[in-house]
Amino acid sequence: MPCGQYLEVGSDRLYYRPDLDDISDMLRHPLPRTMLSYAAVQAEWTNTLDRIQQLCPLRRAAEVVRPDKFAYITLNEAYEYQVPTIERILFQNLLLRPMYRIEDCGTIEFQADWLWNWRQSAPWKCERSSSVNRLYPDAPERMYIYRFNVVLVEG
Repeated sequence: MPCGQYLEVGSDRLYYRPDLDDISDMLRHPLPRTMLSYAAVQAEWTNTLDRIQQLCPLRRAAEVVRPDKFAYITLNEAYEYQVPTIERILFQNLLLRPMYRIEDCGTIEFQADWLWNWRQSAPWKCERSSSVNRLYPDAPERMYIYRFNVVLVEG
């Protein structure tokens, strides 16, 4: 239980004012990592997109890095033979956490999260998801999940 004081302001709100001991304790435990700038994450993503576009045309792709959205790349199913190379390129971007590959309606979509700190390169595997329920109207034909450990680099 904190050692500060609870102050009642209004009938339905309760505010907490910490003691000086609480504040000095908070300062002893700094945030574990600093976030990279948008420009750094955007530069890595742009480089990744350029490398993939050299292999095949993209139908859609997230062009701008946003922390509230996920990264995605969609291509035609005709380029399925490029999937291993595209996966390799995605995993080489150490500011990206690939999550899914979704195959549906003649397209292949890769989904990932942007990372705001560098991660270490790690072995990964791709497993077909058995949770796709074809009874739902918009369920994809096939879905694959990327499994690997995300270890952020201290910096």
